[in-house]
Parts: sequence; structure tokens; C-alpha cells
Amino acid sequence: MTDPTILQLTTLTADEPELFSSISRLSADFVHDLLKPCALILPKEARDVELLATHLRPHLDEYLAMLLFRACLPEAQRNLPLLETVLTDAQDDPLVRESWSKAAVFGLGGVQNGGSKPLLVFDEHTPTGQQHTASSAVALVTHRLLSSNILPKALFFILREADLVDALGGAHPKHLANYLLRLHDLLPVLQNAKADRPDPCLIKRAVAEGALLCLLRAASLDFPYWEEQFWRPRALAQLEAHAASSPFRQQEGFNTAYQQLQSNLARFRQPHFAVKENSQTLLGFPLGRKRLFQSLLVPFIAALCPLVLGEKAGRAIMGRLWDARLVTQMRYSLAFDCLEKTLGPQPEAYDGASAIGHLVFRSLPDKNTAGPWVIAVDQKAGLSCVRQALTSYVRKYHADQALTLLHNPESDSSVLSRGSGISKALWDKLIDWLLDWEGSSDQEGQPGAWHVVTNARGERADFILNGNAAHRYARKTKLDADTLVSWLARQQPAGL
Repeated sequence: MTDPTILQLTTLTADEPELFSSISRLSADFVHDLLKPCALILPKEARDVELLATHLRPHLDEYLAMLLFRACLPEAQRNLPLLETVLTDAQDDPLVRESWSKAAVFGLGGVQNGGSKPLLVFDEHTPTGQQHTASSAVALVTHRLLSSNILPKALFFILREADLVDALGGAHPKHLANYLLRLHDLLPVLQNAKADRPDPCLIKRAVAEGALLCLLRAASLDFPYWEEQFWRPRALAQLEAHAASSPFRQQEGFNTAYQQLQSNLARFRQPHFAVKENSQTLLGFPLGRKRLFQSLLVPFIAALCPLVLGEKAGRAIMGRLWDARLVTQMRYSLAFDCLEKTLGPQPEAYDGASAIGHLVFRSLPDKNTAGPWVIAVDQKAGLSCVRQALTSYVRKYHADQALTLLHNPESDSSVLSRGSGISKALWDKLIDWLLDWEGSSDQEGQPGAWHVVTNARGERADFILNGNAAHRYARKTKLDADTLVSWLARQQPAGL
């Protein structure tokens, strides 16, 4: 094993929020140094950028795209503030028009922009009917700002993996991309408890960038951080130490969640992507038949952080990531237990209150018990993981044959999902019907209700959105559980 002391980059000792600002600035400077051999093409508009903007609850793709962009800027601009945007009107949003006037925008703005004119837009999404021309915001920034396809090896592999996750999915539950999604749910809880005083946007960006910095540092030194003898004892010891001081340690279900996470970590093995032959990722790199291992994984980051940035910064980064995962497990267990207790293994028609919100269960009348279920939840505010619990419940008791409709009252948005037991042909037929009935939210002019999520190959996801936390301009759907059952009843039996 290579001596891990070579990983040390610095030891950060500042208090929050200066600590988070230092992590973010150091990350941009480190990527800037990696890019020195590359010829940059900086758009003239970049010199006037005063703000980075993205959607509420950004993904790993946006965080990495913004980090790469900042690394290409002059030193004075490398710590630009970040705004998470909520778009409330597709054509006339005065707050967005004002805030985006000096902004570079990532991950939105290419389809609906509220009537704004940002300086730069890096958005891979396209209006209804148009073909994708880029796989991710990371790919857009790379193509536009870097003139050569030859990138530093350490940076290329991390950019490629983030691009692959955003374009085609398949990230392991312990992937940084998934932990960052959980972090969005965690921060409001900590803020309400007054345990965190810095701006949540600053915290989340520093956690994402600090984690990426540690991986880049190790990769640039060819350090084998994926070897179990390096990461496993360090990650397990760190998790144990954190559990003893977590602000959630007195809450019901914490010990069970900790034991589950500890057990999973002890048995964890490095996963690889399940990609199709001839798939391509960033810069057209062919995957072919090769097995591509995932590397942006939280167990690896846990071992690297204290060595690269010092114990204080390591705790600041990993404390948030560990708590995000623990709280997720606690909330998932609550939601799953509620479904089991309220509906049971052989549910009958139900329409009433539950611990997770108003719950409706329906099945097709006069059909055999193998027919699809329909479950709708108007979830309580502040909850998360209800969709994951619904998936587990249906998978356990009905072979994943269900349509689930989940409404979030905080964003007044809904997500309709299919279990794997629902055929793709039936799902496509349902999506087409919804678009005919209530329209697409990606159409130009006045948007309709539904956003169809597709990957870089044009394949539809197993869920469809009526608005979300960041896109609140979509027309509200009239869909409910009974409407879904009526639609299913009208289909040919063979289609079910």
C-alpha cells in the first residue's frame, strides 16, 4: 500500500462558515492547476459573470460543471456566489429576470427561463420534440471551454463518471450523486435545529466540491484509494465516531439506521456501471465491453477527506454526508412501516389518513389479484423517502406491479412512477395519454402539466413529473388514483 501521507494537500482549521468558503475556493484552485496544460476558450461574457445559478436541489452534474467553470475563470472570480433558483413562471418571472442578468446558469434555462437573458447557459435539456445535443451540463462546459479532447487523466475520469450518471443513471446508492440528493433533505432539518448557521447553498457546494477535491487529489497521485485495506477500516471508524456525536443520535430509529449503515459498509464492494455495449460518455469516449467501475463513492471519500484536508474539514464534509444517509434511513423505515401497518400484505380499497399523509389504495375491479395496484399519497410536509418506501412495499407484496402517485405539498408538485412489473409498452401508452390530456411542461409558450424525463439515448424514465421543487410553472394535474384505475380498466387485458 502506498504511504497515505502523500495525500495531504493542506490542513484547514478555520471555523464555519469560513471553513466552507475555504474548501470551495481550494477546490476551484486545485482544478485550475490541473487545467494548466489545457488551452481554454473562455467566452467573452464570462468576464462579466457575477453569479452562478442552478436549479433548487442541484445534482452532482451541476456541482461539477460549476466547479469546472469557476476553475477556468481568473482568480478574482473563482469564489462566485451560488443561487439555487425556483422558477415560478415560464415566461415572466421578475425575480429570475433580475437575478440572472449577470449569471452563468447551469442545468436549466435552456427550455424555460422566465423571460430572463443570462450571460451564459449550460443546459442539456431541450424543448418538446427536439433531440438532445449534449449528455449533461458537465459535457457542455467541457466542450465549450476546453479546446482539446486531451484532459488530465484524473480530471477526465471524474468528469466522465459524473456525465455518465447524469446521462444514463445507474449510480450505486453509496455514490456521491445519491448522497448529495439526501443532503438537500437534511440541511433544512439542521437549520431548524440551529445546528448549522452558514447558508445551506454554501454548505452543500463545499461538501460536494470538497469530496470531489479529495478524489481528484488521490487520482492525480495515482493513489489506490479503492483498495479495501485503505478505505474500509478508516470509513468504519469514522462512521462509528460520528454516530456518537450526531445531532440525531437521540431520535427514535437512529440506532437501527446506524447499525444498518454500518453493516452495509462492512460488506460493501466497489460496484461497476451496467452499461450497454457501444454506449458513449463524455467527449464520445466509447465504453464498449469494458467493465467501468464506479469511483465517486462515499466510503472512499470518507477515508480520503481527513488525509487530504485535515480532520476538521474531514468532519465538516463527512458529518453532513453521514447524517444525510442516517436520516434518510430513519425516514424510509417510518414510511415503509406505515404502509405495512395501514395497508398490510393484501390491501383492500383505502382512502384515509396515515402517518405519511393522505393515502389512497385502489386495484382494478373484477380483475384477478395479479392486476396492477394504484397507490396515491398526498404526503405530509417535511417528509422524504416516501417514494422509495412505496417502491419497496410494492416490490415485496405485489411483484413491483403498481403505479404510484406522490404529491408534495411544499412544492405543489407530483410524481407518477411505475414499478418494473408494469410493462414498458403500457407505461409509454400512459405517458402519451397524459401528454394528450394535459400537455407537456416543456412545450414553448404556455407550458402544460407533464415533464417526461429521458436519458441520453432517448429512453423514458420510470417516472413522469408534474412540476418539481425548482420548476413550479407547470399546470397542475387533475390526475388521481381513481382516474388511473379508470384508464387501466380501458386498456386491453393483454396490455396489463
